[in-house]
Amino acid sequence: MRPRFLPTGRGSLQIDLEVWIGGDLGAWFLDLTHKQKLSLARIRALPEDINVVAPSSDYCLLIHNPTVLKQPTIERYKRVWNLHPGFLPYGRGFYPVPWAIIEDTPAGATLHEVVRGIDRGPIVYQREVGKLPKETCKELHGRVREAEKEILWNFLCDHPNIPIGIAQIGEGTHHYRREFEEVRTGFKKTGIGHLEPAQQDRLIRAFTFQPFAGLELP
Repeated sequence: MRPRFLPTGRGSLQIDLEVWIGGDLGAWFLDLTHKQKLSLARIRALPEDINVVAPSSDYCLLIHNPTVLKQPTIERYKRVWNLHPGFLPYGRGFYPVPWAIIEDTPAGATLHEVVRGIDRGPIVYQREVGKLPKETCKELHGRVREAEKEILWNFLCDHPNIPIGIAQIGEGTHHYRREFEEVRTGFKKTGIGHLEPAQQDRLIRAFTFQPFAGLELP
């Protein structure tokens, strides 16, 4: 993506957008709005639930907010987008970065339209982050985070003229939170010595920092 620039002018820049934030990326976005003097319709965070709060804008952006939107909630807005730290259709659901290492699938960041079904909406912006040999989950996570920031910046520069998304191609992968815990603790008795060396290496590298640490072995 090319570097983009927000319109300049006196005072704050008004953006008709409701944003629901979570995690440290949400904190980064909040700091960005202050530095760039952006005035949004509303910024909300957990533990508030978007499904029970009346909208304050026709447009909504989710940044690392894990709440699953109900269909009536989606229909309240003209458009809803979600920023996801995975290269969709790979890495739907929880913890896409370590799963990209474990399963040796593409990594990256995606901003997609929100529809029925978790992380299945049309892709609006996307950037693949190529995995490096022997790269740990922490290192890959940091580079995916930078890709997410770049996508957010381009989104703000384009809003409200956000492109129509393109349908995802292929089934990709999807994981629930419990699956990650099952892998983390699943080798407590057997160890990983029976796995191929490449599989062992990927498992070790995937569990290298919180909250993805602690591969339990005999």
